[in-house]
Amino acid sequence: MKVHKKIIRITLFNLIIAGLTSSLSFANNVDTLSISSKHMHFNRVNYGQFSYVSILRKTRFSAAEKATIINFEIESTKHNNLPAMLITQNWEKDTIAHTAKTIIDTEHGTNLLHQYFNKSLKYVTGYDFVEKSVEHWPMQSQEKLKMATEEMSNLDGKFWINIHAELVLLPLLPLRAGRVFAVDVCDPGIMPASKAYYKVMGVERHTEASGKMTDTWVIERKLP
Repeated sequence: MKVHKKIIRITLFNLIIAGLTSSLSFANNVDTLSISSKHMHFNRVNYGQFSYVSILRKTRFSAAEKATIINFEIESTKHNNLPAMLITQNWEKDTIAHTAKTIIDTEHGTNLLHQYFNKSLKYVTGYDFVEKSVEHWPMQSQEKLKMATEEMSNLDGKFWINIHAELVLLPLLPLRAGRVFAVDVCDPGIMPASKAYYKVMGVERHTEASGKMTDTWVIERKLP
């Protein structure tokens, strides 16, 4: 069976709220990979434009809430003379609620640059992982800058996945039903670095509007 190298559904769950499997059972799975740059197949990157619909559920079976359209554009580029990909995204609700630009080295999987804007925060934040600098526009408090700089220092030299780019990066992993990926993740400025576990639940078959049958991977991530 041919399985498309794309993710159409990632289920995020919190163990306390949902009462699901413990993180221990994820980590002790017989087919667990601790992810590093060697597991990333950047030759599989699907450059171009695509969109996802993000929905929230209070439990696995409750009604969908707060639908958000997430638009991606992925381009091949160079940054500091390194081959890289530029991931640009905007999140649409009743207006543009969030935008982000992420640049990742496609040889080593290193995060090079990350900038984002949240409408609720009313300022832009930029992380330059090459120059090891953080900026806010307009300028924020020295306390916020200090916290952001410390966060960057904690990530220095480590392989980690930027949560903003997971929909682009997960299809680059060696996917197999039942496999668990253990990897450090971070959403700079929003969610501190922590260990996350992604479990490949298997393959689901979906019918597209044209009637074409499409096989797709389903992955669950335990919220740190």
